[in-house]
Amino acid sequence: MCIRDSLEGDYCLALEFDPEVESYAVQAFKLIGWPNSDINHFTPDFVVYPRFAPPYIVDCKPESVANAKIHIARHDAIKEGLTGSGVSLKVKTDTYIRQQPRLDTYKYLYNHLAHNPTQLNNDAGLVLAALQRLGGEAAVRELRSIDNFALRRGIAHGLATGLLRSDFEDDYGPHFLIQLNQKEAPHGC
Repeated sequence: MCIRDSLEGDYCLALEFDPEVESYAVQAFKLIGWPNSDINHFTPDFVVYPRFAPPYIVDCKPESVANAKIHIARHDAIKEGLTGSGVSLKVKTDTYIRQQPRLDTYKYLYNHLAHNPTQLNNDAGLVLAALQRLGGEAAVRELRSIDNFALRRGIAHGLATGLLRSDFEDDYGPHFLIQLNQKEAPHGC
């Protein structure tokens, strides 16, 4: 796995928190031998496997780059080359990646509570300790040092037990904001 820049990293984290995505792969292959002679090869940034839809490949670009004539022509040629394959190309820009859809936090995280209590307590402890180091609140992107599954289980357990609260008005994904519930948080976590 090779995440080249923060835009791809943000999209990776958004995919982690997207309940419609079953799995994804980062730069899993290179496409060579296009019908269009203007394209020698193309390496998708992501291959995304939704739960209830066909897979698609993603090219992440800043919006200003994606809207340049050369990239519009390239993306059109790639889409044409994929015709009939059952796979589509989606271009995700910084405007989309950094403004994810809103999601009810509890609805998304509820299934992560189906683990053993020891694991949930350990994961919640990791999240609480990280939040305390950060002054009591953080966007999820600031907690990347914690394993993604542990992070989600820890947030779910923290919300269920009242140790954490979340900003329901903010977007989910990298900008999903969580805070220590200072009234409930035990000392020394």
